[in-house]
Amino acid sequence: MDVRVLSPEETNARNRVFWEERNKEFWRQLGHSFIVEQVMKDVQRDIDRHVPVGFRLSMEDLAELNEERLKDTQRYSARRGGLAKKTDALQQRIIELVRGNPQLTSAGVLAKLRDTQGPAGVVCDVTEQHISIERSDGRIEDVPISGLKDRVSRARKALRTSA
Repeated sequence: MDVRVLSPEETNARNRVFWEERNKEFWRQLGHSFIVEQVMKDVQRDIDRHVPVGFRLSMEDLAELNEERLKDTQRYSARRGGLAKKTDALQQRIIELVRGNPQLTSAGVLAKLRDTQGPAGVVCDVTEQHISIERSDGRIEDVPISGLKDRVSRARKALRTSA
C-alpha cells in the first residue's frame, strides 16, 4: 500500500476546501428559524446542565442534528396529512337530517334515526346506549348515543361552512 504524505500546502488547501463547503452548509442551515431556535435551546440546555465545554457538540453538529430533526418532523407531518378522518354513514345521515331541519336537536335526530332504523337504512338498531350502523364494508358498528350531541353540532358546522 503506497501512502503519500501531503505537504503542509496541500494539507492547507484540502482543509480550506473542506471548511468552505462546511461553512456554506452551516450558514444555509442557520437560514432556517426552526434550526436556529433548536440549536440555541440545545446550547442553553448544556449550559444549564453544566456539561463541560469539551463534551458539548459544536454549533455545526447541532445544526446538522436539528436539520435531521426538522426533516423527520416534516416527513411525519406529511405522512399524517393523508389520514384525515372521513365522515361515516351515520354522520352523513345526520348531516342530511340537519340540512332538512337546521333547528333539530340531538333528541330530535335520535327520534328520526329510530324512525328510519331497519335493514334498508344506515341505522340497523337504536338501543338506550348505542346506535348500531352498517359500515361501508358491511360490518356492524356500535356508536355511543352520548356522542350524538357532538355529531349534530359538527353537522351544523359543516353546513355553515359549506353554505
